[in-house]
Amino acid sequence: MPRPLFYMLDGHALAYRHYYANTGRPFVTTTGIVTSAAYGFTRTLVDVLEKERPLYMAVAFDEGLSGREEYFPDYKAHREAAPPDFESQMPIIREIVQAFGLRLLTDGGKEADDLIGTVSRCAVEHGADVVIYSGDRDLLQLLDDHTHVRLYIPQAGVPDEMWDSAHFRERYGLEPLQLIDLKALEGDTSDNIPGVAGIGRKGATALLQQFGSIEAIYAGLDQIRQSTRSKLEAGRESAAVSKRLATIHRDLPLPFSLEAYRVGEPDREALIALLRKLEFNSILRQFEKSAAAPTGRPAAPQQISMFSEALPSPPVPETPALYPTIIVDSADALHALMLALRSAKRIAFDTETTGTDPLRADLVGISLSIDGQTGYYLQHGHREGVQISIEEAQAELRPALTAPALPK
Repeated sequence: MPRPLFYMLDGHALAYRHYYANTGRPFVTTTGIVTSAAYGFTRTLVDVLEKERPLYMAVAFDEGLSGREEYFPDYKAHREAAPPDFESQMPIIREIVQAFGLRLLTDGGKEADDLIGTVSRCAVEHGADVVIYSGDRDLLQLLDDHTHVRLYIPQAGVPDEMWDSAHFRERYGLEPLQLIDLKALEGDTSDNIPGVAGIGRKGATALLQQFGSIEAIYAGLDQIRQSTRSKLEAGRESAAVSKRLATIHRDLPLPFSLEAYRVGEPDREALIALLRKLEFNSILRQFEKSAAAPTGRPAAPQQISMFSEALPSPPVPETPALYPTIIVDSADALHALMLALRSAKRIAFDTETTGTDPLRADLVGISLSIDGQTGYYLQHGHREGVQISIEEAQAELRPALTAPALPK
């Protein structure tokens, strides 16, 4: 039996990366409200709801350092305060999350990483598969057979990275949990974790491949060459503190039930008002279409997929299709379509995608017609049925779609 999907978003990390990805050309409303972080975050939210269809979901936000600053005052102390126009967007982002009917995951004084670590463990123990979406590689230590991490890449046209345990082993040469020990040895400048002076990534990885953990390394110092041993001996206390700082808490005393995180229905009126105020016009159009598909025919996939689980759909009468449609789901069908296109005087076509953002949407299918009577539909990104690859489609369709028009 398949396990339900539980998606966890690292709210602060994603918002921060969207904000800085657009510093050169920030998004600003006509009333002067900066919305770069809020817009990017909302697009991410829509992307997850559309493409992944999680049954359970939470968005975690930082509200402190989980006490790490108490035993290491320099933890993250070097970071500059967030810009005011970023901080002003955080209440907006939380409002967006709630308007979408999603669970805010916060706890006074706790880091989002620790909330995610605890709730993801509980979700797996209750039978769910978890995907954590963040821009923070620290969360890779949580990878296991039922937990993946999707890393946001803030570059147009560059897809996010999906990590599992096998991918981690390939890239790091270690087990995911050893990321904690790796940071304990090499440190982490972004969080001001000191590590052991003189021990870098290459040396730390070799030590962990040999011994497994910093505890085992220090138990076997006599097996390590003198130059490295001296650095380790001098940095013993720093290594212990660094490991404590780098370890994500997975045992916070949080009440848990899967149903508390079930994706709920959007608050339609509140969401529309908020999207209008923020001038997120493309997202607003998508939402309004999803809730008002015309009676008598289903809306296009990108019009209904985002909210079809949450909003009631209008009834669709059981009547035959107005026009016959040929599903192009084989090499022979694709070749036949190519022949039909070559002799056509005019070609109408449209694309079905997972969203309306051209930089983030994925292709689902291509619709074509040459006579206004018969339709062709080429399946590419469906979850079921035979799919036609982009390479196959390009090879067959390019000549007809790029040739000069035939005389009328």
